[in-house]
Amino acid sequence: RERSERRRTLERTRTDPATFAPPIRDLMYGALQRESRIREAIGRAELPYEEVAGEVDAFLEVMEGSAKRAQLLYEALAENPPAWVEQRTEAERRAPGPGREHRVELVEALGHQLKVLRRMEVQLRRFYDEMERVLVELDTVRGSLVSASASTDTERQRTLAADVRGLREEVGAVSEGMSEAYERAPEGPS
Repeated sequence: RERSERRRTLERTRTDPATFAPPIRDLMYGALQRESRIREAIGRAELPYEEVAGEVDAFLEVMEGSAKRAQLLYEALAENPPAWVEQRTEAERRAPGPGREHRVELVEALGHQLKVLRRMEVQLRRFYDEMERVLVELDTVRGSLVSASASTDTERQRTLAADVRGLREEVGAVSEGMSEAYERAPEGPS
């Protein structure tokens, strides 16, 4: 009962995946679809997989937090596309005429901005790649549940819960890495 109450609370506070940018939204829908399949497998297995269900809940919380951070990266990159900043940097660098000495500082600032944006692109790509891998891992968890339900191996529940816990920790690490795209930004020119 406590688990189902916690799950209902999580569902009420969950961010609607439709609010995310299309690539992030699709990954979140994929995760929710797999969560549903895992829960169905747990229900049909008629075995006590509460620990696995709890880890799936915690995993989805971490994944949602990661998606929110990825959304910040996505939005910042959409507002200032690196290709545009790169073109502007080159245009300012090559611009003839008086006042060129003042443009040196502008070119330096644009170069710094481009460096930060490129790092953000890498972080966002890492999020996409990691989430694709996690979706495959969730399919594997579901397959393991189905396989375990066909046997009477009680150790499988602990193993599956540990597998999901490991995935959650990996997603948390990716999420922390995305935060560093903002926190580790080198100082710009003064």
